Order: sequence, then C-alpha cells, then structure tokens
Amino acid sequence: MGALLTPFQALGQRVVGSVLDGSQLLRFSLGSVAALARFFSRNGFRASARVTMQQVYFTGLEALPFLSLLSLWLHGAHTITAAVAGRWRR
Repeated sequence: MGALLTPFQALGQRVVGSVLDGSQLLRFSLGSVAALARFFSRNGFRASARVTMQQVYFTGLEALPFLSLLSLWLHGAHTITAAVAGRWRR
C-alpha cells in the first residue's frame, strides 16, 4: 500500500503547487490592475509626463554646454595624440 501512495503524493504535490502558483499569479495580476487604476486616477499620468519632460529638457538643453566642452576636449586630445604619433614615426 505504501508503493501506491507515492504516485498519488507526487500528483497531489503537483496539483497543490499549481494551485499555489495560480493563486500567486492571480494576486499579482489583480495588484497590477489596481496599481494601474490608481496611477491614472491620482494625477499619476500628469506627474510622470512632467518628469519625462524634465528629463528631455535636461538631456536636450541643459547638458548641451557640458557635452560640447567634452567633445571639444576629446577631439583635441585625439588630434594631439595623432600628431605626436605621426611625428614619432618619421
């Protein structure tokens, strides 16, 4: 009788595991839908749009002087390195 019980135990464990996984998936899905509803109802969309615009403004306009100086410095360093390497080859 003990040998007949182990296949049923394995089947029962698989069924219980599947039910637990399904319940966790359902809980996660419902939580995600509830969070999405809260996001759109509490000015979350407006706040995220504002943050997105601030990021675009920073990367597109405020970082421009820094990036210009960085590119000039890199171009100058490359030019000097190429000139020094060219003179040493002669």
